[in-house]
Amino acid sequence: MFKKALLILAATTIVSAAHANEYDDCMFKAGAIGDTAMAACYTEETKRIMQDIKSVYEDAAKDKKLAKWSGGVGMQSGNLRNMFETWLKYRNTYCSYYTVGNSEYLGTDEHNNAYCVMTLTKKHLTDVKKVVITSGSYLVAPEFQ
Repeated sequence: MFKKALLILAATTIVSAAHANEYDDCMFKAGAIGDTAMAACYTEETKRIMQDIKSVYEDAAKDKKLAKWSGGVGMQSGNLRNMFETWLKYRNTYCSYYTVGNSEYLGTDEHNNAYCVMTLTKKHLTDVKKVVITSGSYLVAPEFQ
């Protein structure tokens, strides 16, 4: 189990480094252009992070303990699917709230919303990776690590 956790961590670290370069390049180019270009970078980064999240959820569905907890068929049904859909609804609703609350202060609505979505998506990836990587050992709630 420990070897599996190390492989997952190594693979996601390599992918994350590649994503960081794409994101940094995009933001460097967008910096001189403005909010709309930066929002496009946030959106592209969110798409890349979502692919990583889907991969982590697929790994969770393969873990015997987590699959039993889920009670469904992979990401087709069960607790994993419900958790993902609930998180997605929360993220989108919160970011709508965040955008409206900051609409007169921090830039365009497009920029604020895209930034919020990317930030919460990154946080969710970190949180779900912690559980999958530590499955089979003592689990600690993400906010306590």
